[in-house]
Amino acid sequence: MIKLQKIQIRPAKEKEMKAIEPQFRKLYYDSKKARFYNSKLRLGGFRSGEVVLLAETEGETAGFIWLVWYEHIKHKGIAYIEEMYVRNRFRKRGIGRLLVAGALNAAKRKGCTAVFVTTGEHMKAAQRFYVKVGMRPMKAAWFVKDLQQKSKKVGLRYL
Repeated sequence: MIKLQKIQIRPAKEKEMKAIEPQFRKLYYDSKKARFYNSKLRLGGFRSGEVVLLAETEGETAGFIWLVWYEHIKHKGIAYIEEMYVRNRFRKRGIGRLLVAGALNAAKRKGCTAVFVTTGEHMKAAQRFYVKVGMRPMKAAWFVKDLQQKSKKVGLRYL
């Protein structure tokens, strides 16, 4: 394994969002979620209540994490890790851990009392990763209705 030079975690600037777009498209290229994410991202501009942190090393963007915060009845505020991505050649070098730490710090500064993330049942490595960075699994049922589809099916996913 090649040792990386200094890794910097910093907030993305709006103009940099266009550079992140190909990585998102690659992530969801053959997924039915692609249409949803393409419309949701509105790349090139941030929504109020969100931050994208970039991990940079060796003059390149090695990864990013997208954090969104919400007001909640029970909590003062909660944050949700919408997406996290580390480029393949930079994986297993601590960049994901640094991105999560940066996101947790950003959520604390915003006054959030909890940070949530979801991942697919089949994504065992991601689940192990989130436990290693101090998150705990929770039992919950997530329901979704795709408003862009004409089907009457409702999806159910257990975490």
